[in-house]
Amino acid sequence: MKEKTPRVDWAELLSRTFDVDVFACMRCGGRRRVLAYVKGAEGVRAILEHLGLGQAIEYVRRVSSARSPKQVRRRRERGRRQRPERSG
Repeated sequence: MKEKTPRVDWAELLSRTFDVDVFACMRCGGRRRVLAYVKGAEGVRAILEHLGLGQAIEYVRRVSSARSPKQVRRRRERGRRQRPERSG
């Protein structure tokens, strides 16, 4: 028997939010399955190039370098502490 966990997977979240079954094939009605999870930007770039979608690489670069507001604040704070004072 499976234990219930409070965690909801991404497919279930999409189903609840947009009322769409991401595993249903729109062409044949069959079921899709996950072959792999691509986590790194390099893997995404390689797949896009292989599919002839090289123009999307710039978008991937921008998205993969995105930072949350919290990360931006931390980076700024670290930069202020590490920079020597300017004399002037």
